[in-house]
Amino acid sequence: MEERKALVRKQRIILGSLGLLLLFYIGGAVRGVFRFEPHSFVNGIEVSGMSLGQAEEAVSHVADTYALTIKGPAGESETLDGSGLSLAVADASGVKKALKDQRALGWPVGRFFRKDYQAALVMRYDENALNTKIDSLSMLDASKMTAPTDASLVEQKDGTCAIAAEQPGTELDAAAAKQKIHDAVASGQTAVDVTDCAVQPKILSTDEGLNKRMQQWNALLKSAGLTFRIAEHDVTLDGPAVASLLSDDGSMVTVSRDKVTAMVYGWKDQYDTYGKSFPFRTSDGETVTIDPLGDYGYALNDEATVEDVCSRIANGDSGTYDAEYWNKPPYDTNSGLGGNYVEISLKKQHLWVYRDGKVVVDTDVVTGLPVHGRITYMGCFAIKKKMTDVSLGNIKTEGYSSPVNYWVPFNGGEGLHDAPWRDAFGGSIWKSDGSHGCINCPEDVMPEIYKNVEIGEAVVIYGDPYDESVYTGQQ
Repeated sequence: MEERKALVRKQRIILGSLGLLLLFYIGGAVRGVFRFEPHSFVNGIEVSGMSLGQAEEAVSHVADTYALTIKGPAGESETLDGSGLSLAVADASGVKKALKDQRALGWPVGRFFRKDYQAALVMRYDENALNTKIDSLSMLDASKMTAPTDASLVEQKDGTCAIAAEQPGTELDAAAAKQKIHDAVASGQTAVDVTDCAVQPKILSTDEGLNKRMQQWNALLKSAGLTFRIAEHDVTLDGPAVASLLSDDGSMVTVSRDKVTAMVYGWKDQYDTYGKSFPFRTSDGETVTIDPLGDYGYALNDEATVEDVCSRIANGDSGTYDAEYWNKPPYDTNSGLGGNYVEISLKKQHLWVYRDGKVVVDTDVVTGLPVHGRITYMGCFAIKKKMTDVSLGNIKTEGYSSPVNYWVPFNGGEGLHDAPWRDAFGGSIWKSDGSHGCINCPEDVMPEIYKNVEIGEAVVIYGDPYDESVYTGQQ
């Protein structure tokens, strides 16, 4: 019996202790409904152990020391103090929600940790004074802002295109940021982040149109390495060169005809020899400049070449192709002369015929009388025909008619032919008894000349037929 009584007493003590603990817990929980726990702060003001009324009174004094921390888009922060704003708390009823948000049932643990609550207050303030303070914020100084950068296409070193990602910048929508700061002050907040008021880029790297244009650009860059044979040169369009011919209008990437045309005209200026002066190494080893007369040489067909370049880039071709020409000599070396041409020096009254780079005919000649209407024109001309047994001139219209065995015209009525009526060539004969512009050749040499020239090959004529002796009448 004694043991049973002892057990009952022990059970009653335990149950009593548990009951006291339960009552203590319930009491703490009930207290948490009406008072703030230890280490509690509302809007930065300590309200530990305060009732709702006491807490509202304490929080109402926030206006005395009010300061708002403003976080900007660059991660910077500035503090706006409440001095001079005529701040006052008009309604602190938001403290009630902070008390309600308190976890009353968890008070045994929560009482050991700091708890911060933000209560929505209703503040009265001087709006004009607040606007003045806002306008003085560094983050709203337009001169210090950096505008956002849209995503864009950027040409790489090899000419291909990549997308440069958009950059946010630090530019703020001033009206939106000001409104957010006003709202924060009006509700008594002590911190506000205006990063979401930053002006955003309009074009992102995920933009469908931007990615489409990048693909179009890089598809056209497949033609990198495209090569055109122009005169004696191979001109290769590497990646950057192809890229320089593209046009991006913001919606589509295409081959720019204007840019290609400008490039082809540059080729004409650099490589055309038709109607242009060019240096020429004579048989005597001198280098002379050939006059820009005649019809021999390269004349690029700019229209057809532009069309060809545009088409091949658009198709992604990267092979080697011949350029298009209005006029093209038969050879691609030695300014188009190759190793087969006729050289004539008016000053020396001499002719050389070259075949495969070697002199096969070397003879004196007689050229045109150095007077108006009978001179032999200097320049580079293409041989037009090869004829035999021809009568040159017209006795009725020109006052002469001369039968010749061989006739090789190269410049209208000028040409190479034998002159059986002459028994001497070279020297100064041309000054007093020159031809009507033709190149008179010895009768026994002309067959060799005829045999070693071909239609389309060049006749190069240089020298000064109008030297001082002609004007003075000296021989």
